Amino acid sequence: MQNIGNLGSVSANIYTQSTNFQPLHQENASIDANVASGDGFELSQTSSDDMKQLRSSMMKQSVDIKTAQNENIADISAKDMASKAMETALSTAASLVPGAAGAGLASIRILFTNDIHGQVLPAEDKKDPELMKGGLSNLASVIKEKKTEAPSLLLDGGDWAQGTYIGGMDKGQTVMKVLNELGYDAAVVGNHDFDWGLKALDKMIQTADFPILGANIVDKKGDILPGTKPYIMKEINGVKTGIIGIGSEKTANDTAAENTVGINFEDAAKTVKKYKSELEKQGADMIIVLSHNGPEADAAMASEVKGIDVIVSAHSHAVINPPKKVGDTLIVQAGSKGFNLGQLDLQYDPKTDKVVSYESKMNPINSNTSSPDPQVEKVLAPIIEDVNKVMGEVVGSTSVFLARRGKFPETIMGNIITDSMRAATGAEVAFTNSGGIRADIKEGEITYGDVYNVLPFDNGLVTMELTGRQLKGVMEESAGRKRGTIEVSGMKMDIDPRRGDGQRCYNITVNGEPLDLNRVYKVATADFLAGGSNGYTDLTQGKNVKDENMLMRDALNNYIKAHGPFDESNARIEGRQNYTGPMPKY
Repeated sequence: MQNIGNLGSVSANIYTQSTNFQPLHQENASIDANVASGDGFELSQTSSDDMKQLRSSMMKQSVDIKTAQNENIADISAKDMASKAMETALSTAASLVPGAAGAGLASIRILFTNDIHGQVLPAEDKKDPELMKGGLSNLASVIKEKKTEAPSLLLDGGDWAQGTYIGGMDKGQTVMKVLNELGYDAAVVGNHDFDWGLKALDKMIQTADFPILGANIVDKKGDILPGTKPYIMKEINGVKTGIIGIGSEKTANDTAAENTVGINFEDAAKTVKKYKSELEKQGADMIIVLSHNGPEADAAMASEVKGIDVIVSAHSHAVINPPKKVGDTLIVQAGSKGFNLGQLDLQYDPKTDKVVSYESKMNPINSNTSSPDPQVEKVLAPIIEDVNKVMGEVVGSTSVFLARRGKFPETIMGNIITDSMRAATGAEVAFTNSGGIRADIKEGEITYGDVYNVLPFDNGLVTMELTGRQLKGVMEESAGRKRGTIEVSGMKMDIDPRRGDGQRCYNITVNGEPLDLNRVYKVATADFLAGGSNGYTDLTQGKNVKDENMLMRDALNNYIKAHGPFDESNARIEGRQNYTGPMPKY
């Protein structure tokens, strides 16, 4: 079902789109030889940067002229408006052209990505199957073009490789080699960059030929991770720009416990204050924070720490455009998987030491807007055939949509996954966290690539013994949360979150029999949960814990082969978690 495709098949010229409109006066269309046209203005690839900006402003003004004509504004002649439009456009172009003095302003472009999650290859658009989204080769082409237009910084917010087969096959090495070709100025460590352990993270850091930041990620002695820096200083268009990198404060809870042994994730605001002061002593004019804490935490940090000009946010996979403004701080984020290239154009006034204006946009990366970059293609060429072969293997089929989200906290995909865990281990009950289920599977053939996308994290299966009281405790914790419930197999219950602690789950059965609080049950779960991550304390207290030496992904793959094809008889909502009160929001 998953369509990896040939990298070369998604090519399209970056600037095949042109903006045309009918000019009021034909003489205005001859503003330069490259854009003269009987039908109006057309953006030219060969024009200079300042002419591109001027034409853009002229187009905007021309629309206003035409509107005035249509509304029969008699007291202002169209010709006068055209003259005024020309003056305004020239003035605008002068102030926006990189390096143009104008009122002594400096132009800086910030290009940014975040949460790429190993999405090296283009992915099928769910809304338009004919469209292929993303792909780092396509992203590289757009980045290179955008860099030619203005003095630029290219930044990434972390979570580089975990999430796809191509990202995981060599624990991020291929991804980092590709990112090297994109020309990043800096990146920050994300929580999922710890998912393969500290050795794999260190190897990714060593492979990167751009600075890796992590000011608040320190060992027990307070030293930052080897190979990382707390910040860098770059001079862009005469502006000394300090860039501080901040990792997620919650990383230890968001990855397996053994991956962060001996590592502390310190308070973001305190860390930024410390290094902001250092940078300002070194003459920094602007302060940018690369943060993997998410926009809510970033907004709180901006409120607490004055003087941050821009926060390039990550972790929540949100598209934040226009920027969120907290005081004088602009917060931006570009979604995820390289499906967008974020762009923030700033006008900085060195006299007032402030950003006096800005423009922002998201540049979509898809088969209609971009084409593969030759250098990235060269890096990927040796592995594409093998990746396509592995990911394209058909393992089953389904006539129903296998959804990971829906109207109910219980999901079809969650049911199948937890059923596969019980089938692989012989457990009576299985639990997994809904946040670890990362994709749906649509109707049709199911490939190994689909299975991998559903469970991209290398979570292993473990079994343990828990009492009935502990089983209830797991589900009570889940029912008390507003989002991110546990998925379960082998149990059914009614749930009312409005009830008090210990009373939310009732009428509980295990495989058709009433739950016995004192009986011991065999339980299967993810090693991620058994190690204490995600806050399910009861799952850390099991007896006779056994590593089953099997990835959850492999258990699911085997189950699909053995129990498919799937239809409404074996892939449905069964009432395992029957909410009688308000349901969690996803």
